[in-house]
Amino acid sequence: HSTYHATGEKICVLWQAPSYILIGWGEIFAVSAAYEVAFTASSPDKKVLASATNIFCVGGLPNVFCIFLYHSCSRWFENQRGTTEISHIDDYATANIAKYFCVLLCIMLSGVVINTLPAVRDFVTSVEDRAIDLVKTPV
Repeated sequence: HSTYHATGEKICVLWQAPSYILIGWGEIFAVSAAYEVAFTASSPDKKVLASATNIFCVGGLPNVFCIFLYHSCSRWFENQRGTTEISHIDDYATANIAKYFCVLLCIMLSGVVINTLPAVRDFVTSVEDRAIDLVKTPV
């Protein structure tokens, strides 16, 4: 962005490819794993509730969090005209969106660290073991 802002050179769209590929892979693995856990770790009479809770946690809560985060960081989206309307590359280049991306990176890294903590790993293992013992899905 700083190169475009300084010289006017165009930015190759392929710079976005790695992030979209990684997001796609993450969505495939995380969402499908969440559906599997919601369906297999719940008792047969609570599968609908578990699936609905999963959809709310995977689709609803992240959107609410995203709206809150966007409004909290909205001043970073202001362009040189003083508006948050980013419809052209000039607007994007003059906004401080890189700060927002750094916040998203910190959130992601926090999630990785939290999920690798031994206490969290042990908790997940215990939930999986209890689900194996308690849930007998009729065939």
